[in-house]
This record gives sequence, structure tokens and C-alpha cells, in this order.
Amino acid sequence: MSQWLAALRGRHTGIAWYQAEQYERMMLVREDGDRLPATFDLWLKGAQRAVEEYFRVGVNAYKIEVDVDELLIWCGAMGLTVNERSTGSFVNHQLSLLLGVDPGPDLAH
Repeated sequence: MSQWLAALRGRHTGIAWYQAEQYERMMLVREDGDRLPATFDLWLKGAQRAVEEYFRVGVNAYKIEVDVDELLIWCGAMGLTVNERSTGSFVNHQLSLLLGVDPGPDLAH
């Protein structure tokens, strides 16, 4: 088990969860969309492995659905470009809302 995963034991994390019908569009709107797996099926296999690994080491992993339009609106409101980092911030924000925790003003930075 990696040291960073061990440090997360008992904590919560969100995993960006895409829908098949939106995956191609997500690849187009993200400035780093070329870094995503080439197909939804490849992405899904990797995402499922990540969820399994988190649960295996005791991390509460939440699949956070990322709707392309919601992400675009959120990033626009935060003054962010759409990329891996801002998508992660969006996921963290959504997870905070799900868990009833104040995401705080600096979440996106």
C-alpha cells in the first residue's frame, strides 16, 4: 500500500464519475481532454479499479457525477479553466456538499 493511500485511511475522497453519453464532450471541453483515456470503457475500467483500491485500504470513496454543463458553469463562476485540477476541485466541492461540510472560499485554489 502506498504511503499516501495509507494516510487517507478512514477519510473521504471523491472520484469524478462521468456518464457514457457525456464522456466524449468532456474530452472536448477539458483543456487537457487528450490526457483522459481514449474511450469511456477504458476510463470506466480505471475508475472502477481506483474505487476498489480506495475501499481496499479503508478510504470512503464517493462517485461524484460530473455533468459537463454543471462543471462548465461552476468553473466559469470560479474563474477557472476546465482541466484535471478544476474538475478535482469541483468534485471536492460536490463531496463537501454531500457530506454537509462547508467547502470554504479557497476550495478551487
